[in-house]
Amino acid sequence: MRTVNLILPHSWEELSERQLLFVSSLYLQGLTRNAFLTKAFIYLSGLRILPGRYGDRENPVYRFRKKGEKAFPMSMGEILDFCRKCEFLLEYRENFSPLPVLAGRKALNTLMYDACFGQFISAMVYYNQFKDPEQDRHFLDKLCAVMYPAGPWDPDNIRQEEFACLPLHVCYTVFLWFGTVMNVVSRECPRLFREASDDAEPISLRENIHAMYNLVTEHDITKEKEVARLEMWRVLYDMDEKARRIKEMNERLEQHGRV
Repeated sequence: MRTVNLILPHSWEELSERQLLFVSSLYLQGLTRNAFLTKAFIYLSGLRILPGRYGDRENPVYRFRKKGEKAFPMSMGEILDFCRKCEFLLEYRENFSPLPVLAGRKALNTLMYDACFGQFISAMVYYNQFKDPEQDRHFLDKLCAVMYPAGPWDPDNIRQEEFACLPLHVCYTVFLWFGTVMNVVSRECPRLFREASDDAEPISLRENIHAMYNLVTEHDITKEKEVARLEMWRVLYDMDEKARRIKEMNERLEQHGRV
């Protein structure tokens, strides 16, 4: 009995640049979950499906070829089992390896350790404004410009037009990347983002940003520009710590009527 070794990446960090671009293109195709996983498995494993099939109707068998190997069969059941190895592509992300260069510009550190707080806020705004790939492409270009800065951070000269000529799926890798950053921020700073109660109106992005600045500046608007220039993670951790103290103080007030 022949044995064919199929090697698949196990996390986003293990994807090559070419694999990342392919997965990014899948996200833009509006595929069902099974179709997404099947296409991802075939590509990431380096397989090529051959024409024709055999077997019965309920469990057809397909023929595949892998470079350097003779053609071999796989049943639909076997294919589905292998596809599950790609489910990490549709799950919560906390690791990522962005394209190192885009439009001739170098990427920030993967978790933005070299970014200032102003860059993070700008990226968060553009990330949330990009909802429709057809209508909102300019927001995606701006997100790319933040994550691949042209030089020292200047919010008035980010030069997003340099990304407008790139294919959509190339720039979409940046959307996936910043989504990963937001996942890590939410884990590391769990008290940072305000949540509305069930019977309250949803909290807007603007309200959340104002609340974040108010935490660290103590409602002094004149300090916002200074805060925007500070290291991103330093500000986020400081905000989260202040939010923790406020929450504890409020809980003590509710419980005992005093601090």
